[in-house]
Amino acid sequence: MKKNKNWKWLSWILIMILLATAAPVWGYEFSQDTEEEIETIWEVIHENPLCGGEGTRIVEKEIPKSDTDAKTDTPSVYRSGGVPYFKTIEAAAGYFRKCMTNRVNEISLAVDTTDEQVIDDITSIYQKALTYEANGKANEGDYLRFNYGYIYCADTRVNSDTKVRWTLNYTVYYYTTLEQEKELEQRIHQVLNELHVQSLGEYDRIKAIYDYICQNVEYDRGSYPNYSGENVRNPNASPHISLETYMASKGLFTAYNAMIKKKAVCQGYAALLYRMLTECGVQNRIILGTSYGEAHAWNLVRMGNLYYNADSTWDRQETSYAYFMKPQNEFLNHIRNSTVKGNQMDYTSESFQNEFPTAGATSLPVSQITLASDKNVYAYTGKAIKPQVEVPGLTEGIDYKITYKDNVKPGTMSILVEGIDSCLGRKTIYCRIYQMPALEIPANLRQINQTTSAIRLAWEEVENATGYLIYRYDTAQKKYVRCAKVKGNQYVFKGTGIKPGTAYQFVVLPYYQKTIVYEGKKNVLISYGGKSKSAAVVTRPSAPVLTSVKKSGSSLYAVWKRLSACTGYQVQISTSSKFSSNTTRSILVQKNTIVQQKISALNGKKLKKNTRYYIRVRAYKKSGNVRYTGAWSKVISVIYR
Repeated sequence: MKKNKNWKWLSWILIMILLATAAPVWGYEFSQDTEEEIETIWEVIHENPLCGGEGTRIVEKEIPKSDTDAKTDTPSVYRSGGVPYFKTIEAAAGYFRKCMTNRVNEISLAVDTTDEQVIDDITSIYQKALTYEANGKANEGDYLRFNYGYIYCADTRVNSDTKVRWTLNYTVYYYTTLEQEKELEQRIHQVLNELHVQSLGEYDRIKAIYDYICQNVEYDRGSYPNYSGENVRNPNASPHISLETYMASKGLFTAYNAMIKKKAVCQGYAALLYRMLTECGVQNRIILGTSYGEAHAWNLVRMGNLYYNADSTWDRQETSYAYFMKPQNEFLNHIRNSTVKGNQMDYTSESFQNEFPTAGATSLPVSQITLASDKNVYAYTGKAIKPQVEVPGLTEGIDYKITYKDNVKPGTMSILVEGIDSCLGRKTIYCRIYQMPALEIPANLRQINQTTSAIRLAWEEVENATGYLIYRYDTAQKKYVRCAKVKGNQYVFKGTGIKPGTAYQFVVLPYYQKTIVYEGKKNVLISYGGKSKSAAVVTRPSAPVLTSVKKSGSSLYAVWKRLSACTGYQVQISTSSKFSSNTTRSILVQKNTIVQQKISALNGKKLKKNTRYYIRVRAYKKSGNVRYTGAWSKVISVIYR
């Protein structure tokens, strides 16, 4: 009985397992297809810019995450498994250089890096591997820089208990094979022995090698397809070619072709001269630039402490030595490249010239090139801004030229100073153009009070204005002259020179001021709005001197001294010493030349005998339809008899 019970339980368990794995179950259908997880990775593709390539580009690529899942290993695995591990980028670059000189196409190495740093490290490794060193080997430096066409790198993440994080897998395509390089090296040593260069002095050694190349290498532009490394690596490329086909298309660019096959273009000439001179201990560089308007390569050769230009391409089959060991000022129709696509090389920079000083070359004094003023931020005006630049000792248009870029609209503008022809070097100065706020024209300029020696002006405030400039019309100069700068919307005109009873004309100009610090320089920017309409204002005239009040017949005569700075006078007579309105009569004298007034009546009635009368006078100045009056004179009282 127990056995039967056990079999029953086992049967139920089997049934449940089958039901659990079957579909559908309880009305729900489970898909056995799961969505594959995708991860984005980046690939580095580098086409040698020194050989016409596009430089470095980063390609974003999506692949199944399972393909990039991190593996767990230790540094010892790399050492024993054939993938070397390097603690520094410099050490990795040294290994990469050794692989390149041995024409290794597939190079793998492990380094410490991070997700953020890996792309920079990938490029740094091959850039450092290609660095020129003054006492480097003949098959390294510039020779190697001009002998490859393509570098591709994909990375693999590797987790570890130590610091190893990535394996970098490079693919490199060269212009020559290792066998060709060995053949070239053997032939170079043979030729150098035949030329007996080791027994020659420095100049004769250089000349012997130069002569050999000029006499034995034929210039052949040829017909070669412009294949890229992608045509080899990518099976979907059109056309897809073999590595052998790719290398054959680059043959005319190589020192191998120049020496072994006796045919090359300028790059092959320059590469062979570089290789042979370096083998003999003569330091030199390969220079890229233009000659007669076309892309070209030549050499910069050291003799003594200076470098000289040598172009074996243009001196081929010639005996004139028109391009041999020439100082810069005699090396015509050759212009060095300041930049190479995607490459850090600059053959005109201050650092390059300092390291490789060229005989007879005029160099821009880069460290001394400055803006003529301390200002490097300018207010936007809508017009091109061209700050003046000072270049000590040289002349613009002859030794150097200036190119302004982005110098109209707000933002960063650049000023490029670069040498012309034999004058080497370049410097870029950056400035800023700042958008200033617009300012309205001040409205309602007017005087709100005045005295004989001061006038208070006022106007409507202007939005965004920092302050205002006040201009007064100068009749002698016949123009408006600035007389004050104020913060608020009022101004008191006073001081030496202001006269009573005198009209003046003013305008007001708003301004906006901003202090901006850019690249360590403090800039004070000022922009201006429009001038206001002019306003005529006057000071009050002085008080006249009332000299006498005399009776003549049935009238009183008031007499005063004439004032020239007024339009006319106002005379008052009253029976009240306080000149109350109901006891006072005012008489307007409309000419300042009239200095007396006959008074025969007061408030429509004749003057009364034995009555005391009080008389006073004041001047007025008329401006438009407004009369501005001065102070009253002293009062004279008389008894009319």
